[in-house]
Amino acid sequence: SLDQGKHWTPTFDRQGRTAIGSVAIDTTKSTRVYVGTGEANTNADAYYGDGMYVTNDSGKTWQHVHLPGVLTVFHVEVAAASAGFPSGRVFAATNNGLWLSTNHGKSYRNVSLPTNAAHTGVYRDTPFGNFVTDVRVRPKQANEVVAVVGWRRGSATEPNGKADSVG
Repeated sequence: SLDQGKHWTPTFDRQGRTAIGSVAIDTTKSTRVYVGTGEANTNADAYYGDGMYVTNDSGKTWQHVHLPGVLTVFHVEVAAASAGFPSGRVFAATNNGLWLSTNHGKSYRNVSLPTNAAHTGVYRDTPFGNFVTDVRVRPKQANEVVAVVGWRRGSATEPNGKADSVG
């Protein structure tokens, strides 16, 4: 909408997925919008996504960026330029870790949060051990990033005896 929500025009209907988990508008360029796909829940019947999309022209055109192993983007957070990051940062909290872009969403890398019990590496014993369901950058403190890590059942065990996540 360009008129405070009175009228709406679809801009994403022709993309690879229409299930959207999160949308964020760039803090320095309002025509740049980031879309994380996949329903932002973990139901067995949830619609999966296929990564991130970015537009630089208010949705006239979209660029797709595949994030390996990502079916759901729970939250997208945009951080303004700061020391060491002249183009700002985009974070994507996903079912497969926390992803970071430093080039306005053209590419991302998994930051490999230390999600195992010893906090020394990524927990990979089950598909649920590396869930990051939210991420926020502290306002006015761009170096402080908070991420929510873990599966809703905490350290409950699977039939094979392995914990879903370390809780």
